[in-house]
Amino acid sequence: MSARTATILPLTRLDTDLLAPLLAASAAEGEAFVRRLLDEYLDGSNAFAQPGEVLFGAYVDRQLVGVAGLNRDPYRDSPRGGRLRHLYVLPEYRRLGIGRLCVRAIQNATRGAFDDLTLWTSNPHAAALYCACGFVPTTALERTTHLWQAPARDLMTLATLTVNRGALEEVED
Repeated sequence: MSARTATILPLTRLDTDLLAPLLAASAAEGEAFVRRLLDEYLDGSNAFAQPGEVLFGAYVDRQLVGVAGLNRDPYRDSPRGGRLRHLYVLPEYRRLGIGRLCVRAIQNATRGAFDDLTLWTSNPHAAALYCACGFVPTTALERTTHLWQAPARDLMTLATLTVNRGALEEVED
């Protein structure tokens, strides 16, 4: 595989055409959360528009290959609690570091807005990714399988990785 760049950017719009490859792939895997992401975005119930919220897209060669969102945690009363939601990477782009890059972008986006992040997953591969990114398993919070405490400093100064020979390599800014 020739070197290609994976870039994480905030999504300023979301529609069926943009998400079509992710919708098809996730449906084929029996997952409904990408469809739910689009439906909630379009009906306004979750447009990632509250303070501190953001929806990121992962792009390789200008193609959207993944998404990840940050919301205020709706299952806690704390306005300083964030929730990582709707992380999905196309199957052919998995195990290249793109999911990790999406998680790092979400973690950095918590700065100033949230003190911690929660998430829920039943997928053991996703759980391993989250643990590798500093999340710890928990049963102490409602509808939560993992918790991450935000540090005082940035975790990532990079927003770009290079895909080279099937692996992602970090590129210095």
